[in-house]
Parts: sequence; structure tokens; C-alpha cells
Amino acid sequence: MNNIFKKYYVSVFISNLGNACITFVLPIYTLELTNSTFHLSIISAMEMIPFLILGLPFGAVIDKINIKKMMQICDCIRFFNYLFLFLVVMLSEINFIIIAIYICAFINGICFVFHSIAESTLVPHIVEKKELTKANSLIFGVEYATNFVVPILTGILYGKDTIGFFFLFDSFTFLFSCLILQFVFVDKSISERKIWVKLHFKELGCEIRDGFYILWQDKKILKMLMVVVCSNFIIISYYNGLLDYMKNQLMIPTNIIGIVEGIYSLGALAGALLANVLTKKITGLKILIGCIGLDALCRLLLPASHSFLWIAALMAIIELTSAIINIMVITIRQERVNPEYLGRINSVFKTVLLGVNPIGLVIGGFVLSSIGSLNTMIIISFLCTLLFFASVVIFKREYNEKNKN
Repeated sequence: MNNIFKKYYVSVFISNLGNACITFVLPIYTLELTNSTFHLSIISAMEMIPFLILGLPFGAVIDKINIKKMMQICDCIRFFNYLFLFLVVMLSEINFIIIAIYICAFINGICFVFHSIAESTLVPHIVEKKELTKANSLIFGVEYATNFVVPILTGILYGKDTIGFFFLFDSFTFLFSCLILQFVFVDKSISERKIWVKLHFKELGCEIRDGFYILWQDKKILKMLMVVVCSNFIIISYYNGLLDYMKNQLMIPTNIIGIVEGIYSLGALAGALLANVLTKKITGLKILIGCIGLDALCRLLLPASHSFLWIAALMAIIELTSAIINIMVITIRQERVNPEYLGRINSVFKTVLLGVNPIGLVIGGFVLSSIGSLNTMIIISFLCTLLFFASVVIFKREYNEKNKN
């Protein structure tokens, strides 16, 4: 890949180190503080709610602003956000720590809106179109690689005396990521833009409407969105339930949970590497349907698992399918949509996709509290099976139409 992408890749790697650390530590720490899966679900929802509020308006201006600078601002805010959480954990009482986690989760959610849309919009500006699948595979690959190594290390080091330093480590990864982005040079079409533009309410509405209209016109992307939205809504509480199942029912120690998460992250890494190969040999629709079916099968088997190795193996396959689906969906958007409108399409797609997550998390939190994690996982597995059969019907029509054409 070109030198610009290599520098960007280093920035992605460093920020993913922090993300992998916080993704593992924060749920376990929250569960220990509150002993409640409902609190865990609400905190997860707090990170998703900003997408419902800000996703569409930001998408309306993303194609007109300096997206690299926007990513740097988000990294700086997250640096101070987790630095604040570090200080609170080290100096405050439990009740204030829980409040601080809520606040930091919401701030992180706001930054995630801006950063994630800007990130997927920036990639086509720094690599050639023919290299998009490879670039996305590398980006997802480094994320999954850090998700393999970091949970194992943090699981070993995790303890009451070290918890605050995980947040400190996370804050500095965002700072370093921001500094490295300064050396990622983009073309004038982006670098000469302002960091923000003002749009009147009518203009804002028109830009959002255009994003929905373009998405509606592309039936392939629209159908993929429908399937992935349903999948997200169904499985969003699954990982909270699995964590509670391992920690409180199977009584698996934190360091072993770290190993389990590390092992199944290897599956995601394998999926990221495999996606580029599969798309050259099999049609995208067959890959998508196959991955959904394999995911449903593994989720049906997992509730019967009592061994942490068996759980890790099944979750590795689930993460493999998720990685392939994510890379496929992102690449198809980048390939099919004119770069002039890509930011708006990304924001509409992600707002709808992630907008259902807070609702799913709140409902999932109630269900987890009411019937327990194991029963919740069983229900989710059956719903995933129904989604597989529905997706076969949805994409079979499009596949037949494609063959006729």
C-alpha cells in the first residue's frame, strides 16, 4: 500500500490498542461495581444514543468538511475523556465512579459518531478504488489482531490496583493517534475544507433527504442494510449476556475470560484476512447468506457449552462471519457510491444500523434481568436462525434478477 495509507495504518493500530483495552476492561469493571447486567446494557446504550441524534446531521456536512481534522479533534476529546475517568477511578468513591462511567460513555459515543463516519469516508481518498477491499481487510485485521493480544494481557494484569491505569493507557493511545494523523497528507479536495460548515435547516434537510434517496435507489445496499439492522438489533445484548454467563454462572476467572476473548478475536482476524480471498471467488450475496447461516448455527450450539475452550471456539467462528460481513458491506458502499455522496450514505447507513442498538440494549437489559443470561442467549440464537431463512428469501430474489439481467 502507499506511504500515506501506511501512516494512517499506524494511527489505526495505536488507537485500536486502547480500544481493545477499554472494550475488555470497562464491561468487567462495570459488572463488578454494579453486579447488574441492566447497568451494563444501559452504559452500552449510552455510547450508541448519540448516533440517533447526531448521525444524520453530521452526514449532511461530512462531504463538505475537513474529515482528517475532525478525526483529530475526536481523538483529542477522547484523550481528555479517559484521562478524566482515570482520575475519578483513582480518587473517588464507587457511586461517583459509576456516574463518571455513564458520562464518559456518552462523550465517547459522540466522538464515535464523528470519527467512524469520517474514517470510512477518508479511506477512498487515500487508496485506489481497486485496493479498497485490501485496505478495509487490513484495517479490520489490525483491529482484530489487537483484540486477540490485548484482552489476554489485560486479563492477566487486571486487578483493583491496576484498573485506573488501563484508562490512562487508553487516553494516551488516542493522543498518539491524533499526532500521527497530522502526517497523513490528503488531497486538496479535503485539506482545503474548513473544519465545520454552517447549513440552514432547509439545506440540512435537503442533504439528509439526498442521502436517503440515493440509498433507496440502490436496492442491493438497501437490502443489506435491512438484514444487518435486524441482526444488530437481535444480537446487541448477546455479548453482555455471554460475559455474565461466563463470569457469574460458570465462575470463569477474569484472566481466563481474557484468554477466551483473545481466542475468539483470532476468528475475527481470520475473517478479515479471508474476506479479500472470498470476494474474488464467490459472489457477495452467497458469502453474506453463508455467513449469516454459520453464525446462527454457532449461536444455537453455544448455550449448551460449559467449557471455556468450547465457548471460545464457537465465538471465534461467530466473529469470523461478522468480520467478513462488515468488510463486505463497507467495501460495497465505497465501490458503488460516488465519493461526492459517500459521507451522506455512510451516515444514513450507520445511523439506521447503530440507531437500533440503544433500543435493543435497553430491551436486552430487561430480558437479561428477567430471565437470566442463558435463557436470553437461547432466544437470541433462535431469532438468528429465523433471520437466516428470511435473508435467503430476500437475497434469492435479487440473485435471480441479477441472473436474468
